[in-house]
Amino acid sequence: MVPDSPSVSIYPTYLRVFFPDSSDHADFHYFWLRHNCPCLDGCRHPQTRERIIDSTQIPLSVTPKGDVKINEQKTDIVLGWDDGHTSLYSFDFLEENAYAKNRKATPSPINDGSKVEVDFQEYLLQYPPTPADIDAGEPLSVEGLKKYHKAIATSFKENGAVVIRNRGLDTEQIINDFIAKDKEVIGSHFGRIEDLRTDNKTNNNTDQLGYTNHGIDLHTDLPYLEHAPGIQFLQCINPATEGGDSYLVNSVQAAYYLRNELDRHAFNLLATVPIRFHRKQAKYQKSLNTPIIELAPGSTIHDIEPKISKIRYSYFTMAPHQTSFELMEEWYRAYNRFSTLVRDPQHQLRFSLKSGDLVLYDNYHMLHARTGVSGPRHFRGVYLHTEDFLAHVDA
Repeated sequence: MVPDSPSVSIYPTYLRVFFPDSSDHADFHYFWLRHNCPCLDGCRHPQTRERIIDSTQIPLSVTPKGDVKINEQKTDIVLGWDDGHTSLYSFDFLEENAYAKNRKATPSPINDGSKVEVDFQEYLLQYPPTPADIDAGEPLSVEGLKKYHKAIATSFKENGAVVIRNRGLDTEQIINDFIAKDKEVIGSHFGRIEDLRTDNKTNNNTDQLGYTNHGIDLHTDLPYLEHAPGIQFLQCINPATEGGDSYLVNSVQAAYYLRNELDRHAFNLLATVPIRFHRKQAKYQKSLNTPIIELAPGSTIHDIEPKISKIRYSYFTMAPHQTSFELMEEWYRAYNRFSTLVRDPQHQLRFSLKSGDLVLYDNYHMLHARTGVSGPRHFRGVYLHTEDFLAHVDA
C-alpha cells in the first residue's frame, strides 16, 4: 500500500484527506474517487464537462497504484489507479463533496500477542505466599494476588483474552485463581473438565474434532446452546510434538470493522438471518436457530452503533443453511466476507503454549483455533460464568 503523506492517510478501501488550513478531514472510498474523476480524458466530455464514464465500468475493488502525490501548493491530490488511469482532485472539490467529514475509523482486531500475556512466575518471585497464604490455598501474597488478578482482569476486559505463562499443572488450583471457592465451573456434555487429547478415555461424548490431531479453525464453543458459557480457559498439560499452535481473533471487533469499514449490508444480514447450529454425536444432540451476530436486547441494525452481545461462529457445527432462494447467495457472500476477515492472520493473536501455560478468553467475543498436531498433545478445557470470573478477579 502506498505511504501516507501529511495531507492523506491510506486505508484498505478508502483515502482519508486532511484539508489544508483546517482541522477537518474526510474519508473517500476509492471507487467513489475513481467514478468522480474530473479529468477530460475519458471521464468528462472535453466540451460540456459532463460525466461520460459510468460506475459500471469501474470495479468496486479499484485501488490506487504508486504514490499519492500532493502538489507543492498543496491544492491538488494526484492518484494513479490500478487500471492505468491517473486522476487529479483539488482539495476544494473534495471538501465541497465530502460525504464522510470528520468520521472516526473503526480499528481492526489487535494482532499483538504481547498485549495479552501475563507471566505468573514474575508475580511469584516478587510476591511469594506466606505460610498463612499457603495454608489458605492462595498461590501468592495478598498484595501479589491483587496485582495478578488486576493484570488478568485488565487484559480480559480490554482484549477479550489473557495468556498466562508458567502457572503450572494443577487445574483445580487454577480454577481457584479465577472464581471464588464457593462457585463452580460450568459442566458440559463433555464433562466438568474436558481433556483434549487423541487417546481421551476420561470424558463423555469423545466423538468430536477436539480429540483428534486435525487442525480446528476459528470457532465459538457450544454455539448450539442458548446460554453458552461466557468464558473458557485452555490449559496446556503437554504440548504437541509438532503443531498445535493457538490463535484467537476478536470477532466482535471484526464485526464492527466489517460494518463500519467494509460492508454494512453483510453485517446486517449476519445480524438478522438465523442459521442452525447443530451438534450431532452418537450420544448427544442439540441445535439452536440464531443469527451469527447477536445484538444486545433493545439494539437493532438501524442504530447508529448497534451493540453486539455475542458472536456465534462454528463452521463444523453449522447445519446446512436454509433460507429463501433469493437470499441464499446474498447471505453466503456476507458470511464469506466475515470469514475472510477473521481468518486473515493480520487480525489474529497467534501464540504457542508450553506445559503449564494457559489461555483464558471471552467465548462471546473471541474465536479460538489451533493448528494440526502430531504427538501426544494434552490440553484441558474449563468453562466459567463471566460474572463469577469478574466478581473474583475484578473486585
